[in-house]
Amino acid sequence: MAYLFTRQQLYERIWAEPITVVSKTLQVSDVGLAKACRRGGVPLPPRGYWAKRNAGKHVSPTPLPPRGPGASDLIKVGSGSRHAPPDAGNRPVATTPPAPPVYEETLDQVKARIVAAFPKRFRFDPTLDHPHPMIALLLLEDEARRKQQAKSGSSWDGPRFAVASSGAAYVSSVTC
Repeated sequence: MAYLFTRQQLYERIWAEPITVVSKTLQVSDVGLAKACRRGGVPLPPRGYWAKRNAGKHVSPTPLPPRGPGASDLIKVGSGSRHAPPDAGNRPVATTPPAPPVYEETLDQVKARIVAAFPKRFRFDPTLDHPHPMIALLLLEDEARRKQQAKSGSSWDGPRFAVASSGAAYVSSVTC
């Protein structure tokens, strides 16, 4: 059976009792539960945490780190059926749209966190005035493809990338 948790829900459950106990209640293996936690960026209690806690020593849980850029807030634990259940087609369709998601950080805070994580290596240039050398090679190849297409008239010879009026490149068609 598969369960769907938010990162916060899974974090609270993992730090409330040992992973072996939680995995038994969810009917999944402790290794599978640990993998799901790692995929979702949920920290696990370190080795000896529960022994120290049960002995009365002061231990503090590792705080839940912020969700990574582009990462989902939902974590699937366990394996569900790959096929839809027999009555899946008979279920009523929701008539009201779901509530919009609520984010803890603003976009400016997320951008600042990303820039801080990559201080020297992160450079964002929305234009192609000074492209990376590898991107420059791709653009040169595309220019040659554009000239070949002008000669032959075949769409097969067309460029793979297109440059928008804003200067940003995007994939127009991928032919491999």
